[in-house]
Amino acid sequence: MAMLKICRCGKTISVSLKRCEKCAATYDSERHKLYDKHRRDKESAAFYNSKPWKVCSNRIRMRDHYMCQLCLTDKKIKPVDFVHHIKELRDVPKLSLTESNLISLCAGCHRRVHVEYDKGKQQRKAMEEVLFGILNQRV
Repeated sequence: MAMLKICRCGKTISVSLKRCEKCAATYDSERHKLYDKHRRDKESAAFYNSKPWKVCSNRIRMRDHYMCQLCLTDKKIKPVDFVHHIKELRDVPKLSLTESNLISLCAGCHRRVHVEYDKGKQQRKAMEEVLFGILNQRV
């Protein structure tokens, strides 16, 4: 028999899940709205809702086997939540759909990467090198 736990809404779910489907959909929707409101401008939001981005990000997820690549370096397996631009979209828009500039990350690693990016140019450069290094090890 599978191990169960109770979701925050009271529904019984498998211990392997963070939330029930209803709570996960609500959480993801709220999280994306907040991210769009505080981190993205209208042009970026339009790009992330475009068909070329959706096709490209799905291809990256498949390339990375739907696993967070930063967690894999620590021998942890976590599902992907984001496809991240190593060189950010607003800084280098011509790399927006370039596969060698994209990496799959879980939510925690994505936050950690952006915290490093926000610390300054030197930390941003170091984190970019780490991420490019992860991609280059795969080849």
